Amino acid sequence: MRYFSNLTFLTFILLVTTFWHNSSVSFGSTSEHGATMKGDQSHVDISLGKDVYERVCSACHDNGVAGAIKITDKATWRSHIHHGVDHMVDSVIKGKGAMPARGGDPKLSDKEIESAVHYIIQQTQ
Repeated sequence: MRYFSNLTFLTFILLVTTFWHNSSVSFGSTSEHGATMKGDQSHVDISLGKDVYERVCSACHDNGVAGAIKITDKATWRSHIHHGVDHMVDSVIKGKGAMPARGGDPKLSDKEIESAVHYIIQQTQ
């Protein structure tokens, strides 16, 4: 019976993730981050972002666990990047789809999250 419960939970997560991934809702970005994401990342510590990605984000984004976008899937990342850095950071802070708030690490600061988002953007260019 427990197997069925786990299977039901995983099915639910996959459905929610699929819905989120296929959503065409655009939230955009109106702050300075939307402008800086196209080039200037001088205010961001990319080495911190790499460290955060490797410690936290890579657990899902390296292999696409629970529908997470793989770091190597540049086309799919581009479709999310156009919403703006602020939107992406907010999604990590609040959680989205199967991704829990703060990527599953409640100790991550907003600065660490923003650095990780910029690192991902850099890797997908």
